Amino acid sequence: MRTGPVPWTILRATQFHEFPEPLVDGARGPFVVVPRELSQPVSADEVASALAARVGQEPGGYVRPLAGPEQLQMADMARRLVKARGSRKIVLPVRLPGAVGKAMTGGALLPREDHTRGERTFAEYLRRVANRLS
Repeated sequence: MRTGPVPWTILRATQFHEFPEPLVDGARGPFVVVPRELSQPVSADEVASALAARVGQEPGGYVRPLAGPEQLQMADMARRLVKARGSRKIVLPVRLPGAVGKAMTGGALLPREDHTRGERTFAEYLRRVANRLS
């Protein structure tokens, strides 16, 4: 891709605040199984704004990645989402097998290089979720 004839820009971003939603929504019964992983979730709105700001600019190749302002465990995010929704589901963190699971548990999904730090927290996202429900 880097040597191809079409100019390009890639903005890498960490997981979105919304990541636990399909895990919670897809859970059948009282248990929500989530991967044991450390992440630095970012607001999807902030990623969209960063992409929109690049429109009309020269291709930049890999641009500075975007990550959220805080590091959180996925199980904690899912528990907070369940609580914000007023649900009583039980969140069960599981370590994925093999090297991938070990890496995710150890923070492999965190940004490794200089990155732009988003401003919106997961708590702000949960307030929006709660407002949608009321």
